[in-house]
This record gives sequence, structure tokens and C-alpha cells, in this order.
Amino acid sequence: MLFRLVAKDFRANGLYLAISLGILFVLNAILSFGVLGSESGPVSAGGDAKLTVAIPMFFLVSVLGSKVASLLFLKIDDMSDSNTFFASLPVKRKELVKARYISSAILACVALVVLLLATLPAYFIYGASYSETFSLLHYPAFWCIFLLFIWFSNSISFPFYFRFGLARGVFTVVIIQVLLATAMVIILLDPDVREGILDFAEGALDWINTIHIALLGLGSLGITLLLMLGSAMLSVKFYKVRDL
Repeated sequence: MLFRLVAKDFRANGLYLAISLGILFVLNAILSFGVLGSESGPVSAGGDAKLTVAIPMFFLVSVLGSKVASLLFLKIDDMSDSNTFFASLPVKRKELVKARYISSAILACVALVVLLLATLPAYFIYGASYSETFSLLHYPAFWCIFLLFIWFSNSISFPFYFRFGLARGVFTVVIIQVLLATAMVIILLDPDVREGILDFAEGALDWINTIHIALLGLGSLGITLLLMLGSAMLSVKFYKVRDL
């Protein structure tokens, strides 16, 4: 039943999915051309500043695009009020929640692949001038890190969506993030605290550098999957008591 629900999402919403991924592809292709293509000279010819802006911008768009894409089915359910319809079916709510977690994880993977493919047109035209940049953009570790980041982020925010609904859930998550960011800024205004945090971060990075990359990757994946499992259990609990 669980995988049938996931398959149903992709079959029933195939058109919405194709349009959304197409928009992501076009936007990221334009970004690649606009940022990297406006100056087709090598880094030594003055491209350092451009590359410094291009790479963070590229990854920011990729992360935001994949994050939004991973919420596509939740948004469609919210627009069509599908939750009320599902409540009348002989389907356990926990199965619906699990299906949403699985489909969202798959959507994040698909969106990242589409965004990566969107860089290929610019690569074929400007790749010789920015070979190092494109090698960095296509480095597998970066995509694995950002995929785990998206899954991690969704694991934190999904319980709010299932408790309050998508719109109010997103609003609640944003408010919490703003409050946390404000508190962090206030804390960092203290020079002693800031120095202590920086020393801790430096020590943590030095410790991470001593771990084998394979072990580090497996550990990160394991922690993320455990967080997703705990998040799903919490979402199931919230969704069972939610009035639909």
C-alpha cells in the first residue's frame, strides 16, 4: 500500500511535476548562462570575482529549487483539499505520512539531477573558460551534501506541516527560523562568546578532517535517516489528531 501511494502521487501529478521541473531547468540554465556566460574569459582574465558570486548563487538556487520541488505534492494536496478526501478512504493516516516523506525525498533527488543537467548547455559553450568551476559544480560530494541538507531540513519542518497544514506550517517554520537567527546574532555580538564558538567550530572541523570520507558520508546519511524516521513518527502523531 505504501509504495502504491507513492506511485499514485507521481502518476496523478505527472503534469504538474513535468511543468515544475521544466521551469527549474530553464531558470537554472538561464542562471548558468547569465552568470558564467556574460564574461567568457578565463579566471586569470578577471573572472575571480564572478566565480566567487557564481558558485554560491548556483548552489543557493539549486537548494531552494530542490526544497520547493520536494514540497510539490504537499502543495497540490493543500490546493485540492486532498487530505479531506483521503480521510474518507480506508487508508491509515500513517501510511499517507510515510508516502509523503518518501515521495518528497525522491522529488529532491530528481530536482537536483534536473538542476545539474541544466548547467550542461552553458558547459558546452563556456566550459573551456570555466573548466575548474564546472568541475566543482559537478563534484559528487557537493550534491550529496546538499541532498542530505534538504532531507535534514524537511525532517525538521515536516511535523509542522502535518500539524498545522502547509501554509501555516511554512509560516511557523519561517517565524522560528527568524527568531533563532535573531537570537544567534544577539549572542554573536558578545566578542567572548563569538570567539568561543569560532574556536569550537575550528576544533570540530579539524576533528572531521581526521575521519575517512566514506565513514563520514555513511555517518551523515545514517544521522539524516534517523532524523527522518523520528520526524515521520512525530508527523504521524500530529496528523492522527489533526481535524481534516
